[in-house]
Order: sequence, then C-alpha cells, then structure tokens
Amino acid sequence: MPFLAGNPRCHWQSLRKVRYRPLSLLGYGHAVTRDVPKLLALAEECVARTEILLQKQRALIDGRRAVGQDTTEASAVLLSLQELQATFLADRDRLREELEQIATE
Repeated sequence: MPFLAGNPRCHWQSLRKVRYRPLSLLGYGHAVTRDVPKLLALAEECVARTEILLQKQRALIDGRRAVGQDTTEASAVLLSLQELQATFLADRDRLREELEQIATE
C-alpha cells in the first residue's frame, strides 16, 4: 500500500467475532461469554493508534502538496484510514453501551 504513514496493528476483526463452545463432537452450541472490558480496551487502543496514523497521513499529504507532488494515492489511503476509524469508533461506542448495560443489570 503506497504512501501509508504507518501500519494499523489492531485486531479489529476480533471485535466482531462470536466464538462458540462445542456441545458435542458433531456440532456447536452456546455462544461463549465475551470479555467486554477487554474488548473495549482493545477498541480504545485501535482508536488511539488509528488517530496517530491519520495525523501522520495528513502530514504526509501536506508535505507532498508543499513540494508539488501528487497526493492522489496518499489521499486514497487517508480515506481508507478514516473509514477504518469510523468502524473502530462505532465498535468502541457499541462496547461502551454494552458495558453500561452489564453494569446496570
């Protein structure tokens, strides 16, 4: 991926996975209880890391513009990072709500 200011190393896919405990050798059954505080911490880390990447990518674009270089690909990477950040923020907010619901039960 050209002109990427960094590499997000967050495991954001794990925020959406539901793991199942096998009931028998033939099939799967009940969902395993998720560790919401741990997932929330992971989501917070992903948001923070991606924010740093966004800042670096914006600086990279500004630097390329300042010297008259093309920023098309770098801007496309920035757009992808912004979409990724939106996903991380949505996951974080959803997990915060889930944790609040657990706390009030």
